[in-house]
Amino acid sequence: MNNILKQLVLLLILSIYSCNASGDSFIRYYRHIDIEGREPVIGMYEINSEIAERVNCYRFTYDKEERLSKVEFLKDMKLAANPFNGVAVIITEYFNDYELRKYQDEQGNSVCTNWGVYRTKRIIDSNKNIVLTINMDSSNNCIRDSNDVAQYYSMLNESGLPISYCHFDENGDTLECIYGTFKVKNIYDDKGNIIEAHLYGKDGILKPDARFGGSILKGEFDNDGYKIESRICNSQGLLKNTDDEDYAITRSKYFANGSLAQISYYKSNEKLVYRVVYNELGGFIETWMPISKWIKQDYGATGVDLVRHKYKNNEIEEVAYFDIDENPKERKDTGAAVERYIHNENKEIIGYNLKNEIVFRK
Repeated sequence: MNNILKQLVLLLILSIYSCNASGDSFIRYYRHIDIEGREPVIGMYEINSEIAERVNCYRFTYDKEERLSKVEFLKDMKLAANPFNGVAVIITEYFNDYELRKYQDEQGNSVCTNWGVYRTKRIIDSNKNIVLTINMDSSNNCIRDSNDVAQYYSMLNESGLPISYCHFDENGDTLECIYGTFKVKNIYDDKGNIIEAHLYGKDGILKPDARFGGSILKGEFDNDGYKIESRICNSQGLLKNTDDEDYAITRSKYFANGSLAQISYYKSNEKLVYRVVYNELGGFIETWMPISKWIKQDYGATGVDLVRHKYKNNEIEEVAYFDIDENPKERKDTGAAVERYIHNENKEIIGYNLKNEIVFRK
């Protein structure tokens, strides 16, 4: 929820792991993860061990009870600080009435995440549901995270699902987080999907989150439980564009195996803001951008409406130009509708093919 990427839907997809019948620990590999301190670690775009040797990925280790015990970020199969929360290893230890999540660097030293905590203690009830999350420093003292919250209390429904989160300081007193909200109330469908989240201040009145300006978030899911649409709304339930990234609607498409194939962002009037198309391993294939405030400086004089970047192995291979209806359109300045990039052996762009004429950068 902190940025566009945080709206990517959380996926647990087909199993491609090694596990034997004796109940031993086992391992899975994923290209990406999604996580917040008070939430489970979710693996996205599962891969096998052969692919894991060739790409950056996360190695998930499970204990004999099939509980996640360790998550490691690997570059060339070596530990490295991950781009998501800045740590190399996430360790989860299990006790009778709580779970302890620790964050470590490549050498196994305690390290701070990029949201400001060294470990999180997650209090569980008799049904193993998390009811309280406590942020801690390396000495197990309660501290505030980057949201300015020290503790998150969860109220659960009869199914064990959190129907609300409340924010508290180190002493257990209620507070509003740095973005202005105190409580989040969730509404679920009959399959356990959150279809609405309502944000409140301490006075019990709906209050917009300062990050995106909405006080009601709505979600729509397909039959397999994947989120296909998100909407940001004001307190009256009407669509509200974010203040910074200027979108109100997010729509997603998926491959047959459940991994994300495409995500698009629209204004409240359904105008495209941004679109990303992925391959089945989570790599970029295409990005689409209108000539907006984001890229007007680069493309404002071209006379085109949309810019599409095509990728190969996550490197830009081609740039194409379109009108507002996604029909090919030539640039006014160069006359080109398509530009193909030339890379050197270090994958650096050294030139491009412009209307069949190769132009090298100086």
